[in-house]
Amino acid sequence: MIRILTKNGIENTNIDGARDHNFNAGNRSGIVKSVLNEGSLFSVSSNTIGLDTCELRIFGHRIVIDEIQYKTFTSIPSSPVRYALVAQISVAETVPAFALNVQSVDTVLRTDNINNGNGIYEIELGRFTHNTDGSVTDIVRTIDIIT
Repeated sequence: MIRILTKNGIENTNIDGARDHNFNAGNRSGIVKSVLNEGSLFSVSSNTIGLDTCELRIFGHRIVIDEIQYKTFTSIPSSPVRYALVAQISVAETVPAFALNVQSVDTVLRTDNINNGNGIYEIELGRFTHNTDGSVTDIVRTIDIIT
């Protein structure tokens, strides 16, 4: 399960609360240290990557991932492909939504200023290679740990 705490009416109820959390995180996005399993990335099987539980801060929004998230590849590339696992917060009329995506490492991350209540902000969680035998290797977490 994934919970967006800036959306639950308890932590904060609007975009102003997200600005406050962004200030508290030193205006950085990343994984909060010592909360859950700090978002370790690992290979579950030859063609599946897993993201362990963690709390993310993305442009001030707090996202709790409290069960492992999986991304499975069903195709096999003709040459090895380097991918990025990307966390995305999108805000439409001050209502945030979260997505976890896989994209080419060459794709430019969206970094809209979502303080105005609209836009998309993405952060890279890690990188990995999808090989010609279908396996996932060379997994590296690239996101900062925020204390």
